Amino acid sequence: MIKWLFCLHYFIHVLVCGVEDQGHDGAKRDRLYIILAHKQRTTQLFDVKEIYKAVCRSIRAYICTKPSDYCVAPPVEIQNEAMHLASVRGKQIGASWLHLLNMQILGSLIGVINTYLDYYILHM
Repeated sequence: MIKWLFCLHYFIHVLVCGVEDQGHDGAKRDRLYIILAHKQRTTQLFDVKEIYKAVCRSIRAYICTKPSDYCVAPPVEIQNEAMHLASVRGKQIGASWLHLLNMQILGSLIGVINTYLDYYILHM
C-alpha cells in the first residue's frame, strides 16, 4: 500500500529491526520502519541499511542486556550485584538494597512500581 501511494515521489527504504539490534537479548519484538526520501527534494548520501548496521554494531559493542538483568534474576544474583555495588560505593548492605540506588534510578523504580500498581492492581 505504501509503495503504491508513494513510489512516484519517494524512494522507499524498509528496515526490519530486532530488539537485539538495540542491545537487548532475550526478547523478540521486531519493528518495521519505513523511511521515505523525496526524489526531488532530498539527496541520499549514505545507504540506509549500511548506516543502520553500523549503528547497531556500535550499540552492541557497549550494550547487551539479557533477561537476568531485569526482574527475572534469581535472588542470589541480585544479592551478589548488591554486594558488589555496595563495595564500589563504600556503603554497607543492609536488609534492603534500595539505599544503594542513586536518585535517578530510584525515581525510575518508583515510576515502574506506580505504573505496575496503576495498571494491574487499581484497575482490577
